[in-house]
Amino acid sequence: MCRSEATALKHKIDAIEAYQRKLSGEGLGSCSAHELQELELQLEKSLSCIRQKKQQKMLDKILELKEKERKLLTENVVLREEYKALPLLELATAAAAERSPDGAGAEEAEEDERRLHYMEVETELVIGRPGSSS
Repeated sequence: MCRSEATALKHKIDAIEAYQRKLSGEGLGSCSAHELQELELQLEKSLSCIRQKKQQKMLDKILELKEKERKLLTENVVLREEYKALPLLELATAAAAERSPDGAGAEEAEEDERRLHYMEVETELVIGRPGSSS
């Protein structure tokens, strides 16, 4: 029994290897037109499955990147707010330190306020011709 099972398994392995070679395009000379048609259908099904899997992976990656973009945009907003608050704190601290008890630092405080107004600049990157909106 053991010898017959080994022989049967050997034949199965040989058949599978021959089928695998045919799927890879080797040894097709002995195939009939019907066998070639079946191989073609099998390859088309396999290719369709591969394309579906590839498309799903790409969609998953797109969703992952969109989530990452959303997080980065949120972080950017937080950092912009922190950055806007930073000059206010620095200027207020500097103005308070420079003020004299008689109120002579009021002019300097106004100057600091004007400088702060000019420091708050928001930039935007636009790609394309000037004047065109996308």
